[in-house]
Formats: sequence, structure tokens, C-alpha cells
Amino acid sequence: MKYASIICFVSFFAVFARENGMISTKEISVSALKQTYWENGVIRDQYYVRKDSAGNEIKDGIFITWGPKGEKAFKTLYRDGKDVGPDSQWDFHGNVSSLSHTLVRDSASDRCHSIEWHQNGKKKSEVWMVNGKEEGVKTWWHNNGQKEYEGNCRNGVKDGIWTGWYKNGNEEYEGHFTNGYLNGPVCIWYENGQKLGTVY
Repeated sequence: MKYASIICFVSFFAVFARENGMISTKEISVSALKQTYWENGVIRDQYYVRKDSAGNEIKDGIFITWGPKGEKAFKTLYRDGKDVGPDSQWDFHGNVSSLSHTLVRDSASDRCHSIEWHQNGKKKSEVWMVNGKEEGVKTWWHNNGQKEYEGNCRNGVKDGIWTGWYKNGNEEYEGHFTNGYLNGPVCIWYENGQKLGTVY
């Protein structure tokens, strides 16, 4: 894999000030664009780095990844070495790519909003996450836009009523979960809407 490191920007004033003793060298923040490549010469990823106060190299700016045919694969934003998003991820389909996942972080808290997409562009799933764990209502959809299942999550596990649906929109099952475990009977239906029965 080839590597390239390109210095993108250095303020003329900062250089002048350093050379004339107005500021110290470590006070200057130099941004650099780094790129890596696939073996066929196609760019693989591109991101910006700078030195922190301790002299360590950290990511700071747009980060983009491509596939070996030039298809966009991933994009996010870094600030002071942290991925602050929003994150966007694409699937590969020959020379065509489609958005498959979006992650938007709330900078004021530890919450982030996760959305996945089907290849046809319809929404696949949606949930809020706190400290990396699913929290609140989680919804999945079939690729025709009909809901597939929906229920509440608490601390990353199922907690509350969960309901599933067939692709035609008819209800498939309904049950109650407590702290990740099934708690109580589950009602089940055939795809044609007729009730199959209840499982205890």
C-alpha cells in the first residue's frame, strides 16, 4: 500500500511569528492531509491530522474511505481525535454505491441516533443509543417500507412490548420482555391475519 502525506496549510503569519520569536514552535498547529491507496492505485482513505499539545498526531477534520473501484464507503468528521460524526456508510454494488448507515452524535450528551438503510434506499432500522447501547424505541422495516418489528430497549436489551409484522403489514407476533427476557405469553398470527395461537 502506498502512503502519501501532504502538508495542506501553514499560516504565513505563524511562520513569521515563530521565526521572529513572537510565539513558540509548539503553539503552531499544522494541518496535514494524509492519503492511503489500494494496490491498483485508487485512493483508499483520506483524512486530516495535526499535532496535539503533547506532540501526538491526531485526526482533525473530514475522514473519507473508498472501495477498490472508487466507490465511497465511509465518511465522518473528527474533532481533536474524536469521531463526532455524522457517520455515513455505503454498500458496494459494482460502480454504484448506496447509503447503508448513518450515525449522528449529540455533542451535548452521550447519545447518538443510528439509522440503517436498505439497498433500495428505504429505511431499514432506527434507534437512539446511549453510551453505545440501544435506548428507547427501536424500529426495523422490511425493504418494501412495511414495519418488520418494533419495541422498547433499555440499557441495550429488550424491555417492554415487542411487535413483529409480515411484509404485507399483518401482525406476526406480540410479546412482552423484561430486562432482555421474554416475560409472559406471546401471541402469534399467520401471514393472512388469522391467529395461530398463544405461546406461554
